[in-house]
Amino acid sequence: MNEKIEIVRYLEDNTIGASATAGLERMAEWQLDLLIRLCRVNPDDEASMQRVKRAIAARDAYRAECMQTDRQNESDELNRKYNNLPPDMKKQFIEYVSENRDEFGDIDMNWLVDPLQNPPVEFWTGENGIVMNEIVNRILFGMEEKENREPIDSALRAIFIYRNTKRESICSDLLIETLDSDIKHMIFWKYAKARLLYE
Repeated sequence: MNEKIEIVRYLEDNTIGASATAGLERMAEWQLDLLIRLCRVNPDDEASMQRVKRAIAARDAYRAECMQTDRQNESDELNRKYNNLPPDMKKQFIEYVSENRDEFGDIDMNWLVDPLQNPPVEFWTGENGIVMNEIVNRILFGMEEKENREPIDSALRAIFIYRNTKRESICSDLLIETLDSDIKHMIFWKYAKARLLYE
């Protein structure tokens, strides 16, 4: 929404035929889309076309800047969560990433052997970012509310919601109460591997 408001304002200032747009902040998104489409361009007029090209370049630059800021913020939040993982689960997470590092392409993996480093932005927000996000959030789920609950129980019980994605718990409560810890860990990391391979 804010991005489209900026685009309309830019078009008003830099292209011909822009409509009056008082009260942009109160407009619905479809109204902003309509305003953007209403900006007329004369394809036979070089100056007009240059203004449009500058508007498109400004829009793309603004979008890229916003995306980079969002990625950095998401990465910072996930690094905070990663650093809050229980030591045994953090160790297992590192082992899991090490065993599957071929799935991550050319991302910097020095943090796997250097505990002073955090995973880079590309690790948390790249092609496999949603899976890494899910695994870390599942491990942390419910730990603060119920201190006696094992982290692995929380991980198996968690419902993961991210943007328009929802994934239900991995195991039923009955299985979580019945299975021993080793089997529950095996189930969780097998699930993580499957998510990575079939995302």
